[in-house]
Amino acid sequence: VVIGYGTKNKTKIVGAVNQVSSETFENKAIANVGQALQGAIPNLNITFSDGQINRNASYNIRGTTSINGGSPLVLIDGTPGNLNLIAPEDIQSVSVLKDASSAAIYGAQASYGVILVTTKKGESDKPKFRYSGSFGFSQPLKTPRILMDSEKYVDILQQAYVGWAGGELAALTQVSEYLKTYKQDPTQPLGYVNNMYFSYITGKPTDWYGLIYNDTQPFNKHFAEVSGRSDRVNYYVSAGMTNQDGAYRINTDHLRKYSMRTKLEIKLSKNINIFNNFSIEDSKYVTPITNVTGSNNILRFMTQLCAPFSSPYDNEGNYSYGGMVSEGLLKNGGRSIQRNNMVRNTFGAEISFLKGDLKLKGDYSIWWDRSRGDDQKFRLSYSPSPGKVSELSAMSDYYKSAYSQAIRQTLNVYANYNKKLGNHTVEVIAGLNQDQNDYTLFSGQIDDNMFTTYGSLNLGDGIQTVADSANEWITLGLFYRLSYDYKSKYLIELNGRYDGTSRFPSLRRWGFFPSVSAGWNIAREEFFGSLSDIFSTLKVRGSWGQLGNTDTNDAWYPFYQTMPVGTANGRWLVNGLKPNVAGLPSIVSSLKTWETVETWDVGLDWSLLNNRLTGSF
Repeated sequence: VVIGYGTKNKTKIVGAVNQVSSETFENKAIANVGQALQGAIPNLNITFSDGQINRNASYNIRGTTSINGGSPLVLIDGTPGNLNLIAPEDIQSVSVLKDASSAAIYGAQASYGVILVTTKKGESDKPKFRYSGSFGFSQPLKTPRILMDSEKYVDILQQAYVGWAGGELAALTQVSEYLKTYKQDPTQPLGYVNNMYFSYITGKPTDWYGLIYNDTQPFNKHFAEVSGRSDRVNYYVSAGMTNQDGAYRINTDHLRKYSMRTKLEIKLSKNINIFNNFSIEDSKYVTPITNVTGSNNILRFMTQLCAPFSSPYDNEGNYSYGGMVSEGLLKNGGRSIQRNNMVRNTFGAEISFLKGDLKLKGDYSIWWDRSRGDDQKFRLSYSPSPGKVSELSAMSDYYKSAYSQAIRQTLNVYANYNKKLGNHTVEVIAGLNQDQNDYTLFSGQIDDNMFTTYGSLNLGDGIQTVADSANEWITLGLFYRLSYDYKSKYLIELNGRYDGTSRFPSLRRWGFFPSVSAGWNIAREEFFGSLSDIFSTLKVRGSWGQLGNTDTNDAWYPFYQTMPVGTANGRWLVNGLKPNVAGLPSIVSSLKTWETVETWDVGLDWSLLNNRLTGSF
């Protein structure tokens, strides 16, 4: 089982650790890793906030750890990574470290647990080629049940209005009368009531959800890999592509993802190995603009405006208010394009001493993450009353572009000594970890687009705004792990980490976070007798530990006072204009330091019938 900075036989693990293999991801019609891991590992909670096809999964281990929130540390082949971008077919195993004892060695960023992803490498002496392709679709498990009987719909609305206002709504009475007339003469033109929520009415029920949303969301995936090994070289090369359509029937959203990975290990001599791991993940998500005004999106307006007796159009083919904020928005409201590109490379070496008992390992990783978003939104028109067409003045019209990049560098240097003396096994790991992140963001916006066919910061004649942001942080940690076991029967492990972070004042930026765990494999005891033929493992374990947390929901530099500033928003006039203003800074505590997360854990692991039946509690 993969654990912090190494591997260990499952019978010797005394922390709360679970692992799944590549079988979890194989031969499944899934579009991302989160879908495959849902329900696969106990206490790993995976949620999607909605059904949007580019929505990233949220990961949580064992519920809420801190009032400040946070998510687990994700490491791909020992370096920070993004589970939402990696191809599921690249994964060899996923381990989840749940308690402080198992996660303590990762220190500063592990207070919410750790997810360790190990990617594949060459396993065959001969070159091995593999291709997999899949086609499928996703479908909502549940959708709103819409009442399509217009007369019943009107009656329910009227009853609700009477209960609220004490009397009937005249507009609904007009709708009811029109429906009765239409029932007798279906050739009637569209009716009209002077009410924003209904306006143009029809006797032929409108299936608004059928008009806007797809029943299914098709996708296709293609993945190819080449791998192999020899006495001195181990290699793995893969490439994948995913295409997926979204929920909208009109101008549907579309997600395209590419991935490529190369892993190479070379044995330079009997005692020296070098390795390199390079990967690229790229995605592009194109979607229609779905916000009407502010944060009020298409779904909210549909629930208010899109009754079955409401028509999307007037008698001349112009949009009604309801038609404009639904079909019109998707067709003509503009598009959003989100691009993400991540390039990562890890280079390292391993040197063995003392006949392989002592190993010195070091690796350096650089992660370049770039994102760009381009949004172009148009102000739409609708017919508020017969013979009249107006723009919705509350709807903004703009072109906006934003670019951000993060460069993250990670350094690991550690030594591992493992020695077996008779029935006694001792393992000592000690090392250093440094993690640095530099982030920049720049954005620009111009109002009032000149064209609907092209979008640019130069193709607008309204107000121009620009903004930028930058931050950086660094953590440095010294860590150790001491493990001892006797006949794989009595087990004990000590972990610790001394961490420093740039996010706290110099006198309060260091903290020490220890842990201890122990286990007893009862199945190895002589008194267990013939039951040992059934049980290979019956292990009682317990642990206690502390982890440090810097995610305090504050600014990147919470020990600095910041002054709020505003442009042309003073409450008085100077020469007829509002001046720029600055406010008083907020109070900052000089005592701010690490949040300490303390956990204890008691568990039971069992394995019987030659490991055919395993479990843990």
